[in-house]
Amino acid sequence: MFILTLILAGMIAGMSSCSKESKDSNAIEILSITPSSPADMPFGEYVLIRYDYQIGNPEGALMWIQPYTDGGITPNYLYSSSKTYTGTGFREVGISVKDGDQPVLVDQLKIIMKTPDKEKTLYESFMDVNFTFSK
Repeated sequence: MFILTLILAGMIAGMSSCSKESKDSNAIEILSITPSSPADMPFGEYVLIRYDYQIGNPEGALMWIQPYTDGGITPNYLYSSSKTYTGTGFREVGISVKDGDQPVLVDQLKIIMKTPDKEKTLYESFMDVNFTFSK
């Protein structure tokens, strides 16, 4: 019985460390946003976002930061595309709104990391911001 208890304890400890390790191994941390939020900007001008990333997925990952308005992707949005990245590093990307008949408020940024085949989300979070794009 004692040996079975030790084996089970080791398995549980191993499973918990694996799940924590895989959860922590894919991460994005925003370092700066220029201009600072809140800001009013003309259509087509980019908000520049600099971030650190850590990718534990052996095949690498694709990463995006997308503008959101009222819980959905912003109409006429622009954002930086992604190649497949591995390991750790930093990127600077941009988001904008192409045009519109009236001002467009970007109230969140969706920060997302996916497998290269886009089948699995490795990391996702949202950040509240306030960028109004207009003519």
